[in-house]
Amino acid sequence: RFDAVHVRTEARDTCRNWFAKIGGVRELLPR
Repeated sequence: RFDAVHVRTEARDTCRNWFAKIGGVRELLPR
């Protein structure tokens, strides 16, 4: 069975990692 709290935590971590990746790419791109 799915644990709502666990899924919510995983989604939040995934979102945080995604934003971190976007931030890293943005820093690498020339301004």
